[in-house]
Amino acid sequence: MRLLTAFEGRLDRLAMHRLTLYALLAIVLWAVLLSMFGVLGYMWADIAAAAVLAVVVAVTTNQAIARVLGATTDPQSSMITGLIVVMPVPVGLSGHWFFLIAAAAFAVASKYCRAPSEMSAK
Repeated sequence: MRLLTAFEGRLDRLAMHRLTLYALLAIVLWAVLLSMFGVLGYMWADIAAAAVLAVVVAVTTNQAIARVLGATTDPQSSMITGLIVVMPVPVGLSGHWFFLIAAAAFAVASKYCRAPSEMSAK
C-alpha cells in the first residue's frame, strides 16, 4: 500500500504530456531492443532513424507554423506527434522516408486547422 501511495504521489507531479512522451519513448526503445535481438524483422538503426526523423520534422514544422501564425508552442506536443506518426509506418521500405516526412508534417499542420464553424464565427 505504501509503494502505491509513493507511486501516485510521483504520478501526480508528472504532467500528462511528459508521461505520454516517456511512454512513447519507451515503446520505441523497446522496439529498438527487440530488433537488436532479432525478434522484430526490422533493422534497429532504421527504427531509431525513423523515430528521430519524425520527431525532428514534427518539431521543426510546429515551430515554423507557430512562428508564422504567432502562436505559442509546446515542444513536447510535437514530439509526441512525431513518435505517434512513426509507429504505424513500416521502416526500411524504399519510399517510406518521404511518406514519413510528409505524414509528420501533415500531422503537426493539422493541429492548426479549424473547423468551418469556428471560422465563420469570427
